[in-house]
Amino acid sequence: AAADRGKVEIRTDVAPGLRCQVDEDLLGSVLVNLTKNAVEAIEGDSGTVAIRAEPREDGGALIEVADDGVGVAPDDMERLFTPFFSRKEAGVGLGLCVSRRIVEQHGGTLAVESEPGRGTRVRVCLPDVQCRQVRMEGEA
Repeated sequence: AAADRGKVEIRTDVAPGLRCQVDEDLLGSVLVNLTKNAVEAIEGDSGTVAIRAEPREDGGALIEVADDGVGVAPDDMERLFTPFFSRKEAGVGLGLCVSRRIVEQHGGTLAVESEPGRGTRVRVCLPDVQCRQVRMEGEA
């Protein structure tokens, strides 16, 4: 995998001033898991993981982790959140299941879109009661 050779580029695009009232440890573990999955999905000489966070029109926030890795087979999509399901050699199969539960405990949703051979996009949507965008010092 490209991750073994250190040739995965991680790009971030976080809206300035975006603030969400969440359990930092729990939601942090979700982001670590999603990013780790994305990096591990990249094969070949190199690849890209893009992490984006922005406000939604309804006042909530969208956090997205996307990769240009191998993607998920259509038959596996419906089983992604099943405990102990994994296609990884050393995978336990709890990461996405636990991540979805944490996001749901925050009142949000976690959804996966994937195309085999082209990559995967995971979208975490958090509700408006928890997120806001604040004006940063010096902004007009």
